[in-house]
Amino acid sequence: MFDKDPLFYNQYYMEYERIYTETPKTAIWDRIDILTTLNGVKKQLEIKSSKLNINLSEELIVEKAKGVAFCIRSSRDLFNQSSSKNLTPSLTSLYYGTYNFLSALMIGDVTNNLTLENIENFSKNGGHGIKSIYNSPTIDLANDEFIYCCNNGFYKELLKNFGYEFENIVMLTNYKKIEGIPDPEIHKLISLKDLLSRIPELKNIYVEIFQEQPNYLNYFATELYDKNKGNYSISISENQNTHFLKAEQINTILNLPEEYVFEYKKTNSAPYEQFYCDNLPDELINLNPKYNSPIANDCQIKPLLGIDDMLLLYFKLFYILSIWTRYRPNLWREVCEGKHDHYRSLFSILTDVAERVIPNLFLDKFYGRRFLLASHSYWG
Repeated sequence: MFDKDPLFYNQYYMEYERIYTETPKTAIWDRIDILTTLNGVKKQLEIKSSKLNINLSEELIVEKAKGVAFCIRSSRDLFNQSSSKNLTPSLTSLYYGTYNFLSALMIGDVTNNLTLENIENFSKNGGHGIKSIYNSPTIDLANDEFIYCCNNGFYKELLKNFGYEFENIVMLTNYKKIEGIPDPEIHKLISLKDLLSRIPELKNIYVEIFQEQPNYLNYFATELYDKNKGNYSISISENQNTHFLKAEQINTILNLPEEYVFEYKKTNSAPYEQFYCDNLPDELINLNPKYNSPIANDCQIKPLLGIDDMLLLYFKLFYILSIWTRYRPNLWREVCEGKHDHYRSLFSILTDVAERVIPNLFLDKFYGRRFLLASHSYWG
């Protein structure tokens, strides 16, 4: 097959790098290790520049390489301190470790002139650019605790670098109380639940706690032919999602017009009940779910203020949790041993998941391909 279709061959192999291992958490840092060296990063930046036909000066490439290598070493040290069995310090370590990964991605982007000095200035002049805010007292942990993006600082620059329209995401000013936020900006508040509901790796524990479908979907697209050629049939199985899924939620999560109705029925191709919608034009849906988790089903994330990048969502989630551990000991005690203690298991799983997933997501972004770390038996 590959001999007859070289394009398919190139796409299949160039989009993936498979690493055989029985210990992915260790192997992924072995793979990342080359990016802790000046020459390793420099080589990759030169390759990126050549592919994009961008002529960076030798001086700028060296400065970028120094910055990336330093950020990755810092991230490695921080992730090494994390352990789901030692939850309180781990949440802060993972937050700063993710911050360093994101910094490395910004510096390693050869389409800009950013160096480590610029990253320092972003944070020095505007902090990390996100703030936590909450209803007092916190009664419903998931819905009373919020985060928002500031109009300066690291996160705003991150949004710009990642190509987001930050004007619709950041607050016009910093607010200390929810009551002080004007109505036109209140939608920019992001609750803890908003974030948790978009982490596919937490599906089992999320569903047990909240008893609802999270804000993502796994689906399968089949191309139609004859008079419907160019359109697609979309099937959505409860087994790959949850039994709480309702038809009206599908349109909301996938951002589809209401006239495209999903029916729960059997078909000849699948003799069990699923949600189906026929004749969807390809411009209305990604033909393959966009988020490819290393340890969860591929799925489409419902964007949060337009953001569906998992590294950015993880970063904000760990910001909230690290704030609790550092500055809100009374609330954190309630999570550890009080009225919110059912969340402790969720956060412990989150910590364990992040140690595996976040470095993988970084590698995918830095190299522009998917890294699959699994044993020989995976995929046969």
